[in-house]
Amino acid sequence: MEKKSSIALAHMNKEQASDSSNQIQRRLQSCLKWVDDIVSPIEILLKTSIDDRVSFTYTHSAPTDVLSTSERAQALSFLERYTSLPDLSNIEIQEDSGKAALRNAAVFKSALNDFRPIIMNTSDVTHYSKIHRFCMDCLSNKDPSKGLSITAEFVNGKDATGLIANTLVERKKAIHRIVDSAEFDYIYNGILQHSDKRHSDRHRRDHYSGELNYVLIRNALLLPTIHDLLATHAYIISVLNPANLGSM
Repeated sequence: MEKKSSIALAHMNKEQASDSSNQIQRRLQSCLKWVDDIVSPIEILLKTSIDDRVSFTYTHSAPTDVLSTSERAQALSFLERYTSLPDLSNIEIQEDSGKAALRNAAVFKSALNDFRPIIMNTSDVTHYSKIHRFCMDCLSNKDPSKGLSITAEFVNGKDATGLIANTLVERKKAIHRIVDSAEFDYIYNGILQHSDKRHSDRHRRDHYSGELNYVLIRNALLLPTIHDLLATHAYIISVLNPANLGSM
């Protein structure tokens, strides 16, 4: 597990060089810097280093199913959203008669919409804090007769459960830091999901000025880092409940 997640790189597809395209390119670079300014400081939170392979053991001897119906639904819903993050590295700009448009805006909107329950809706069972709680409960449970117990160990047999738990805690804090620094409240409550009057004036300005394109881009570019930070959480629950979609 790497300490720092990668940031998607922006590529501008333009049919011809122009002053406007150069300005757009500068704005896209500014978006990348905005993302980096948020993501880079979280490295200090990721202190636990795991340099060897780790295997997980799942033990359950309680007189119940390994996962309750609600836990299975939680796991499946989370994994369906988590595994659907599209490639955000290609920012397609189309110019026509001096006017530029974000040709693949739907990709960025779709990614943000899919990740809303994970990063913003604290009441949703797939919110990262609830996924984190489930994983931590299993890692801290030492008595399989009371429910699912998960342990981790290195290839040499040395216990790694505590280190995995520390890693999850650090990554949860990192996600929290990113979410607090982003503009997700504006995006979800003012644009994509709701039309909260708190954001009405800004939404109108950003829409007609074209600034909204950059708001969507820079905030969507935070998602790959959040996705990477949730990788261990996702692995732990995917073993119990694979999210492979059935055949048509």
